[in-house]
Amino acid sequence: MRCACVLAVLMAAPPASARGGDWGLEAEAFTEFPSLVGGGLRLLAPHRFEVAASAGWLPGGYTAVIGGALTAIDAVTPAQADAIEGALQDSLVLRGAVAWRPWEAHGFWIEGGYALLTMGGDATGRDLLVLGTGADPGAMPADVEGDFDVSITAHRLHFGTGWRWALPAGWAVRAGLGADVTLAASSTVRARFEPRDPFMVHAFEGTAERGLDELVTGYVHNPTLIVDLVYRFF
Repeated sequence: MRCACVLAVLMAAPPASARGGDWGLEAEAFTEFPSLVGGGLRLLAPHRFEVAASAGWLPGGYTAVIGGALTAIDAVTPAQADAIEGALQDSLVLRGAVAWRPWEAHGFWIEGGYALLTMGGDATGRDLLVLGTGADPGAMPADVEGDFDVSITAHRLHFGTGWRWALPAGWAVRAGLGADVTLAASSTVRARFEPRDPFMVHAFEGTAERGLDELVTGYVHNPTLIVDLVYRFF
């Protein structure tokens, strides 16, 4: 009953003022689960168009959710999911998007954009063998046992739609559903140790890179839950 009352109040609240003929500037802090947490600026243009630029990161808990989802659909094994979480410890997301609110009297919005996702960390040769090739770790060549630096750059499309509610003193809340689709990925794997057999290690790095590229491009596509707190400067 309490949830129903909250929903009724939100639906009854007026949408944030569009002032369709005016320019404006907003700051925002948001989460798009499980893709990123971040903040940015939103330029409001005439006819209720908006241009947004933001930066954020992919928290470790979100990475675990993505790994769990990939395991649930049999895209990766549990061992591969664990290796993903361990290898991708640091991340940065840069995104640009264009949004539009078709009706001045309503808070409905739609948006689309491009995101550049970079992730990095370290992994053992055993983890890379599991992650990049799916091979049995028992078949680990001695010459590639050691630590490797791993970095992945992914190019993604972002889509979203939802509703916007006005709050006092220039504040507003945006909430909705979306999807992030990976178009392409480029991975780099480099040994941290001095290899005894450089040719074998180089071949292993190339195999791991191709496996990571195929994994990210083929399976890292996800729906998102969007919650956004907005403040309008003018």
